Amino acid sequence: MGQLKHVAIKHLVVWTDNPRVASEDAIEESIAIQILIDEVGLAKMKELARDIFEYGLNSHRQPVVVSNGNGIYNVYDGNRRIAVMKCVLDGDVRFKQIKNEIELTPETELLVYDTDSKEALRLIENEHSGESGGKGQIPWDAFQRDYAYVQNGKKPFYHYAYHVSKICGLNKKSHFSKIPYTDLNTIFSNEIVKKIFSVEGDWDFNNKEFIEEAYERICAAKPVGVSYSRYLPRLKTDEAINSFQLKLFPVNATENQPEHIYMQDDVTIVTEKKDSTPLANAEGEVANVALKEVSGKSERAGGLGRNTYRPSTSILFQWQKSGISIGDAIFGPTLRFAIGLQINTDSEQRRIAPYLYRVLLEMALRHWCNWYRSNGTKFNTNSLTDSQTIKDNLLGTTNQSVSFINPTKLTNAMTVLESIKGTKNSDIRNLFKNRSMDDYGKMIDELNEVIHGSKEYIDNAVLVKYDTMVLSCLVALSISMTDN
Repeated sequence: MGQLKHVAIKHLVVWTDNPRVASEDAIEESIAIQILIDEVGLAKMKELARDIFEYGLNSHRQPVVVSNGNGIYNVYDGNRRIAVMKCVLDGDVRFKQIKNEIELTPETELLVYDTDSKEALRLIENEHSGESGGKGQIPWDAFQRDYAYVQNGKKPFYHYAYHVSKICGLNKKSHFSKIPYTDLNTIFSNEIVKKIFSVEGDWDFNNKEFIEEAYERICAAKPVGVSYSRYLPRLKTDEAINSFQLKLFPVNATENQPEHIYMQDDVTIVTEKKDSTPLANAEGEVANVALKEVSGKSERAGGLGRNTYRPSTSILFQWQKSGISIGDAIFGPTLRFAIGLQINTDSEQRRIAPYLYRVLLEMALRHWCNWYRSNGTKFNTNSLTDSQTIKDNLLGTTNQSVSFINPTKLTNAMTVLESIKGTKNSDIRNLFKNRSMDDYGKMIDELNEVIHGSKEYIDNAVLVKYDTMVLSCLVALSISMTDN
């Protein structure tokens, strides 16, 4: 068993055999730190540094270290934390905006857990191998995470789901067995659902009875064999929307003949009732459950209002006549598909766009790097700082089956593009003038988070910005490769 002790930062060394590094080239600490930044992403490393230098290290998670016998300790767990501290303290220009609020110095002693390599490896395996049958860390689910956010004075990530859950008393895993927590967010943020419930603008979460009734109707109308997150994006026609509306607000009722909505080969199917005779009221008259027009809206007499809703089609990429002329047989059809893609919901756009942005950038940059290999003389690359490092980064990857693009490669390509000779130089610089290199690096990091499954989606407001940035990159690559 090891022991807690205090060790100065300057005596802690980033472990070159760290699984995040996993490279035989990392024979010294500086190389290991750079690989960490490349793998984790500069934006995330900066955010970690900002938190540490404002609040200090988390007191409940000490770095795990192993002494090498001469007063120096290899960091087995906590390498990201030690790496960013050294970057800031060593004056790395990439971290120059980080303020040293707690006045750390290389001599500052940190509380660490000192042990032997066998125990250190066991501890990091438990820490980084998921639940491991219960001996590892069990992560919070989405509701638990949102609850913690609110307790800490922050906004919940799944705003709609959180408020619906609190109103309807949903706070256990079993409560979300019928409709998962994240699906609640998809449902209550969906514009078609809002229109059906006659919600103008947004839901009034102060009207608890209304939210409870909406939740009960949504539970009762759940499609058979498919989640709402898959079902709602397919409501593209008036017929499909009206069928779902009838399930939420049945016009007629018959005993023992429930109406079901289910999916078959991605087509919405509604089973018909055998008897469609309207129910009679106590006076023997047929109950008025039809829709009546009031001020241009359809409203149910005596119940929740609802609207007949025709979704407005939005184009994902507004890139017509954009000047993209990248001559790649794979890229061209994908671009045409992206430009012509039509979607109907914000949720659908948030989930689809990051994949297309990432794929288009991957294809275009790989094609451009192959072209640059034999057209490097068109650029003033040799005049750039670290020109050889930049060229090695752009030309070094040849494996066609692995991911090509990362923040460093994209920003290196942008640096080379801005060094192009002749009249094209100002055109390319104008494309990038409103955004910093860090902005583009952060964009790639965030797109990769979605692609690799660590983030569900990107907000639409951010996607609008990324749409312009991706387009700027594709146009700049196109300009550089044209002969005129």
